[in-house]
Amino acid sequence: MDEVFTLKNAVKIVPAKAYAIPFVTVLLGIGRDVLASNPSIPVEPLSGWDELPVSFLPDDLRSGEGNTVLRKGFQKGLLFTDTSQKQVRLMWAAGATVNQPEHRNYIPSLEASEPMPTAMAESLFATRYYPNAICRLGSDRVLVAGVTSGEGTVIERWDFTWPDPMQAPSTDENTGITKVDVVEPARSAVNLLYRKKPAQGHYVRALCELQKESQASTHALVMWDDDGSIDLIDLESGAITSLASGSGGSASLVIPVLETVRYNQIAAHERIDLGYVYELYYTVHGRRVSTWPLTVLLDLDRDGVIDEFRVLDETLWQSQGWNDSNNYVNPFMR
Repeated sequence: MDEVFTLKNAVKIVPAKAYAIPFVTVLLGIGRDVLASNPSIPVEPLSGWDELPVSFLPDDLRSGEGNTVLRKGFQKGLLFTDTSQKQVRLMWAAGATVNQPEHRNYIPSLEASEPMPTAMAESLFATRYYPNAICRLGSDRVLVAGVTSGEGTVIERWDFTWPDPMQAPSTDENTGITKVDVVEPARSAVNLLYRKKPAQGHYVRALCELQKESQASTHALVMWDDDGSIDLIDLESGAITSLASGSGGSASLVIPVLETVRYNQIAAHERIDLGYVYELYYTVHGRRVSTWPLTVLLDLDRDGVIDEFRVLDETLWQSQGWNDSNNYVNPFMR
């Protein structure tokens, strides 16, 4: 009989709420206080696939930062996959927007327009597979992909439930500094969208939410490792539809550069003049590497459908204003 995986004892919450703690302190797990969280949630078992070492994954698909941030109220959560440890990390930071001290501690992805965090914490989620790609879906869902034994690819949608109401800021009467605590949402559902034993190398390189103006997302972009092709995955049914490839086939977009340039990240932005844009680029262990040309997918009318693409060398990137933050809506809000 297959063992049913549950979330019981699979989640660790690591508070780090001392004021102005450097973010690396949380990364190192200093001051850990492991707490039990979340009820058991039955998930379709994946037993019967022989275990393999993580080394079978390409080096640039092992661990790294998701390119989007989960936001709610006064806090944000960075998404990480810890591939070799079979776990996902959510690094939380919360900060009020008024009465900030003059000194600022900058943390990854904290821009100058955002408040310094007054509380930080880390949530750890165990997985049955080697997670290697992750993205947020709005403020209360996350898409995770990985590879399990027998080189099988898995894509799951995790649903979260936030406290209602969220934590409100409070001002210290002695210091005059306004602080707000971190609250961890409960993972309320794990939905298996895709499970397949594909040919070797058919792993997920990158995931990215396909946005819709004023509506919840219904699809996400999935980039595959063997040929760089990009599909759409339905966030409810898990159905896969071909979107872009280097050689055509059933894809609606033919982008030859997908077969010659290795991308492994997709970043979503909104340009004032071009709608939602999705940038394809390359990272190694979370560090961006300059690779030209870059490719962008464009949703000109913000309806959740990719209308066209552009392949840009460095000259076009600059001449078309892709490096100018004034052309973006909320350029620092990922």
